[in-house]
Amino acid sequence: MNPLANLVDNKYATVLGLFLVAGLVFILFGPIERSGAAFLWALAYFALSFFVGFLFGFPRSNESAATGEQSLLVNNNLWEVSEWVTKTIVGVSLTQLQQFPENLQKLSWWMATGLASGSQTFELHRQYSAAIVIYFSALGLLGGYLVTRNYLSGLFARADRDLRLALASVPPPAPGGDSAPAPAAAVTAAQKQAIDSVASRKLEDLPQDAEMVAAWSRAALDAKEFAKAEEGYRKAVTLDPTSARARYSLAMAIARADSHGRRREVLENLREAIRLAKGASQEDLELKDYIYNSYTYHALYLDPPEGYEMARTMAEAYMADPDKKSTGAVEFNLACSYGLEAIERRKRNESIGDLADKAFAALSRSLSIDPRWLPRAQALTEKENADNDFSPFVEDVRFRELLHLVPLVGE
Repeated sequence: MNPLANLVDNKYATVLGLFLVAGLVFILFGPIERSGAAFLWALAYFALSFFVGFLFGFPRSNESAATGEQSLLVNNNLWEVSEWVTKTIVGVSLTQLQQFPENLQKLSWWMATGLASGSQTFELHRQYSAAIVIYFSALGLLGGYLVTRNYLSGLFARADRDLRLALASVPPPAPGGDSAPAPAAAVTAAQKQAIDSVASRKLEDLPQDAEMVAAWSRAALDAKEFAKAEEGYRKAVTLDPTSARARYSLAMAIARADSHGRRREVLENLREAIRLAKGASQEDLELKDYIYNSYTYHALYLDPPEGYEMARTMAEAYMADPDKKSTGAVEFNLACSYGLEAIERRKRNESIGDLADKAFAALSRSLSIDPRWLPRAQALTEKENADNDFSPFVEDVRFRELLHLVPLVGE
């Protein structure tokens, strides 16, 4: 619904508007001799007092009038200025309260000199002047306060709601590197606007809202400011310890900052994210896949046999879960775990036949889900590469056909 329509329909605004019109009509068509000047005086007092009422009614930065939740949009600087000016006005008014009748008399006398055309009507116009000051100042103060509280606070509340919805729907950072051949979920224009609205602020100036802090951290992560992103995601985890998204995002920030030196810290956070993601809703199944994908991927880089055993255990647990939305990543990492064990067996001159069967089955499932894994799988067959998980199976006819490799001589 249009906020302006709400304002027009508001009974308080209607009554105040009628009083304002009545006062101005009296000035223009009443006994005041210089009605044009009086009209301007009335508008000036109304506007000034309306601004004071606006300051008194300005939404506080820590509360949304409509929801009672912490506001995301009210800038602390604006609120602090409003608070300071309001306190100053109240303080000055209290100290000068005794002098109010005298000051009003002086002001009305000064105004009357410009409104009356002669000395015979001066006293009458002085009384008119005092009435203009009191009437339009009170009307403006009350109008400014009520309009601000009924309209601006509601406007902030609606904008807060839209911002929260946009921030809540921002996709988590995708697993980086070779663990995700498909591009990350695109950020919509509304989500980008929501992220940009908080990215320019300092972390310490943000409201204590986990989603807003996470959006700030996402902006830092996208800008490759990994230390800032990690700091922000740690705060988001503190604000919402039950959020699998925040815990996973923290792991990704650490991984992108130093995946080799802090691998176990990454895995520890991912393990906690897996625990928090149990019973995930349908909307969070993509996040769940990201978490398991990242865990199995990073576990593969630990020393054998610990690394491939950890990856395999978690991959098998994920594949046994009926509530999942697989992208083929976990299946791919499971196949890699069999390849790494096969490399270790080859060093001991042991058979790898059973591992080849399991790796082929897992890799086939992965490619059937997303064929974009094919180039990565082909690269892992090269013995010269640092990552050569599938090199033990390069002579297996099934693998060569599956990966579209050139047939060996004699095949």
